[in-house]
Amino acid sequence: MPYFFYSMETHNYHVKIDEQKSFKMEGLPSEFVRLSGDFSGRSLESMIVTIPGGQKHGHKYNHPGEEFAYVLEGVLIVEIEDKEYLVQAGDSIHYPSTMPHQWRNPLGSPVKILSVITPAVF
Repeated sequence: MPYFFYSMETHNYHVKIDEQKSFKMEGLPSEFVRLSGDFSGRSLESMIVTIPGGQKHGHKYNHPGEEFAYVLEGVLIVEIEDKEYLVQAGDSIHYPSTMPHQWRNPLGSPVKILSVITPAVF
């Protein structure tokens, strides 16, 4: 009988390009594409985040874990506590997400970011 109530453990390590679908979250102007595999116990969440020109990526907040961002295209301003960092294409930034932080696109064109965070959120 327990067989019917326990879900099978997933081991999806390889994420093919045709499986990468973009999505939006309510209240955010950003678009996301999940890149991470799916297996029990994972702690990293990797994704491509695209923020439209002149937009903020949510509000300033903090949460457990770490964040890493690599700007693929465009320019990103990352505010950590009260300091701003200008992160250009080819630059990266890595910080503890326990510090209040916010992302902002200061330009009129989209910024595209490879983002890796802990803990996994999706």
